[in-house]
Amino acid sequence: MIPNRRGKSTVFQTILSCIIFFGTIGMVILLVNLKKKPAEEPDTRKDPLVDYVEVASYSDDIKINVTGVALPFREINISAEVTGSITVKTDRCQAGRYVESGDHLLSIDSRKYALALKRANSEVDEAKARAKKVESELKAAREIHQLMLDDLQFQSTENQKREQLFKQNAISETELTQSRRSLIAARNAEKTQGSRVDTLEADLLAQKSLVSLKEVMREEAEVDFKKAVIHAPSRGVIISDDVQKDDFVQVGKSLLVFEDTSAIEVRCDLRSDQLQSVLDSAGEATDGGDPFSLPPLEARIRYEGNGHVFEWAGVLDRYDGLGLNEKTRTAPCRILVRNTKSLSGNRTLVRGMYVSVRLNLGKQEDLLALPAEAIKAGNVVWLVEQDKLQERVVRVVNRMSDSEGREMAIIQAGTAGLSRGLKAIVSPIPQPTIGMPLRSRNVTDPADSGKATGSGEPQKDEPDASSSSESGGNTVRSATTTKRKIRRQG
Repeated sequence: MIPNRRGKSTVFQTILSCIIFFGTIGMVILLVNLKKKPAEEPDTRKDPLVDYVEVASYSDDIKINVTGVALPFREINISAEVTGSITVKTDRCQAGRYVESGDHLLSIDSRKYALALKRANSEVDEAKARAKKVESELKAAREIHQLMLDDLQFQSTENQKREQLFKQNAISETELTQSRRSLIAARNAEKTQGSRVDTLEADLLAQKSLVSLKEVMREEAEVDFKKAVIHAPSRGVIISDDVQKDDFVQVGKSLLVFEDTSAIEVRCDLRSDQLQSVLDSAGEATDGGDPFSLPPLEARIRYEGNGHVFEWAGVLDRYDGLGLNEKTRTAPCRILVRNTKSLSGNRTLVRGMYVSVRLNLGKQEDLLALPAEAIKAGNVVWLVEQDKLQERVVRVVNRMSDSEGREMAIIQAGTAGLSRGLKAIVSPIPQPTIGMPLRSRNVTDPADSGKATGSGEPQKDEPDASSSSESGGNTVRSATTTKRKIRRQG
C-alpha cells in the first residue's frame, strides 16, 4: 500500500510542474505581444476651414461716432448786489420763461440809493464850485505877482541910478537910503505874493482831487442805484426764481438762476485711439503755442425721439478739463453749437438731451477697411497666406458703422505689411497656431461662398464643413454684405 501512494504523488507533482512551466511560457508570449505597437490608422482629420474677405481700400471721410449730453453754454446765478425789499417782480421772472437781453426782471427798493446819488451830485457840484473859486483867486494872485515883479524890476533899476548919482555927489545919502528901502520893500512884496500863488496852486490841485473823489463817489452811488433794477444779461431762460415781491434781500442773496441759450455745448468722451486720430487730422494746423488745443473739426449732432430725427451743426471746441478720466480712460471734450435750433428749425437743443455726435476728420491717405470681426484682441488680424495662418498687428484709425449698422474697422495701410487684396479671416479658429495649414473660402461674393481653396476636399464632401457653415452662417452673411459696402465705397 505504501509504494502505490508514492507513485500517485509523483505523477501529480509531474503534472503540476508541467502546468506551471507551460503557463509561464504562455505569460511570456502574452507580454511580448502586448509590447507591439497598435496598427496605425490613416488620419482622416481635415485642416480647419475659415472664411475670409479681401482687404479693401478706403477713401471716404473719416468720421468718429460718439455719444454725448447737452450742457448749458452759460448758467448764471444772479444774486442781489444791494440791500432792500423786492418792490417789483415782473411776469417774465418765473421759472421756464424765455427772456431777451435787457428785459426787466426784478426791482429792489431804490429810494435810499436815489438819495445817495442826489447827495453825491450835490457834493460834486460843491467841490467843483470851490475849485472854481480857488482857480479865480489864483488867477488874480498871479496877475498881482506879475505887477510886483515889474515893480521890483523898476525899483532895482532906480536904485542903480541913485547909486551912480551918489558916487557923483549928485544926491544925498538920505535919498540913497530911501531908494534902497523901496527896493527891499518891493522884493518882500514879491516874495509874499509868490508864496500866495504857490499856496493857491496847491489849493487848486487839492480841490480838483476832491472833485475827482466826489465824482467817483457819485459813480458808486449811480452803480448802486442801477443795481437795484435786475435785467436779463442775455437771451435765455429763467431756470429758477428764489424770491417773491416784498421779500427783503441782503447783498449776496440768490435771486434767480439764468441759462444763456444763445449757444449750447455738448460734452462727449473720446477713446485714446479716437483722440489720437483727431490730433493727427490737424497736421501742422494745430497752434504750436497751445499744446492743449483741439482742431476745430466739424461736428454733426443728432437726436432721435418718438420716431423723429433732428440734427444740429457744431464744432469741436476744447477739452473739458485736462487729462483722461481715471475710471473710463477717455478724454472729455466740449462741442460748441452756436445755433440751438435744429437744421429743420422745429426743435431746440436743450440741456440734458442725450445725443449722438459724428466728428468729421476729413480724408486721409493710405487707409484700408475691414469688417470689425476681422480685428482680434490686441489689434491683430489673421491672414491666409499660402494656405497657412499668419497674423499682423495693425493700427486701427477708427471704428464706424456702415449704412446697415454693421461695424467697420478703418486701419492704416502699410502697418505690418498689410495692403489691399490680402485675405483677412473673419471666422473663428479653434486653437490657432501661426503657420498652421488652413482651408479657406472667400465670402466676399455669394457665388464664392461655397468654394474652398487649400488642402483637403471641397466643402460638399466634408461633413464637418456643413456644420461649420451653419454655425458661422451669420458671420458669412455679415461679412458678405459688409464687403459689398466696402467695394461700393472703394
